[in-house]
Amino acid sequence: MTTALKIRRIEESLDAVRAIAELSLDGNAEVHDCVEQARSLLEDLPEPIGVTKLRSRRSRLRAA
Repeated sequence: MTTALKIRRIEESLDAVRAIAELSLDGNAEVHDCVEQARSLLEDLPEPIGVTKLRSRRSRLRAA
């Protein structure tokens, strides 16, 4: 499985966790902790090479 696909799956899981948090009437603190853990996992994954190159190019263009 490619890194991009892994990231997409984690993002979809994070969206699902957020939806559950919105629907949850009790235990919001626990759900919030799960969302934060998922966000942390997502941030720790390396970006696909093409995305990194595109972002760095955009940053250089904005700086010019």
